[in-house]
Amino acid sequence: MELLLVLVLLLLLFGAAVFEFNSMGRGASVSAGGDRLESLFRFARSESERTGRKIRIRFAAKDTLQFAEMNLAKPDGGNSPVPLSPSPDRKGLIAEWEPNPLDQPGQFAQIPQSVHFTDGVDNLVMVDSVKLTDLDSQLASQLSANATLSDSNSTTILGLSGPSVIHFYPDGSCDSVKVQLADRNPDNPNKEIVELIGLTGSVHRETIEITSEQTVLMETNGVAQPVRPSGQAQPKP
Repeated sequence: MELLLVLVLLLLLFGAAVFEFNSMGRGASVSAGGDRLESLFRFARSESERTGRKIRIRFAAKDTLQFAEMNLAKPDGGNSPVPLSPSPDRKGLIAEWEPNPLDQPGQFAQIPQSVHFTDGVDNLVMVDSVKLTDLDSQLASQLSANATLSDSNSTTILGLSGPSVIHFYPDGSCDSVKVQLADRNPDNPNKEIVELIGLTGSVHRETIEITSEQTVLMETNGVAQPVRPSGQAQPKP
């Protein structure tokens, strides 16, 4: 009888350990995706300073990633068409630079070395939203959106949840943005926010923890959830 009781207790402890391990694993995916995005931001800033060229991170739609071919501009001047791999989420990341701003201003090509960073993000998380946080970038984005609407007479841009491009400049500055990430694992409703400070290039991280009850409320009412800094313990009641 005592042996049976010990076995039952061991099974209960083992089940609790497995549950805790799965919970930690679900949270690790979205956190790791934030790490990869932070690394991509630092890479883009470093490349812009090193090459003296403007770098941009573009959030492309699914159809663009599936069917378009882009030229990968190499530092030695060579180009090679590479088909982009399909992505199942609404947006995918593409890091590009401006190889020849004098003769071909505004013409961007994908940075070959960036694929490691962008694939790392896409494999772990999905981009929920991108929000500009500095006034200059917000005004520039609004003017660009208005110009696009007047030129194309299209309303599709109204469906975007934020800017489609983040720019990095040779002087070390960049656009200030907040990017919200969601785990590809549907069992993990938590979100990760990666905030890029344009003036300094520093990155701040926050985690939105969502319980099962809050998930139902969020789906029905769209209520925002409380945010806490990533890696810090929640305050005790």
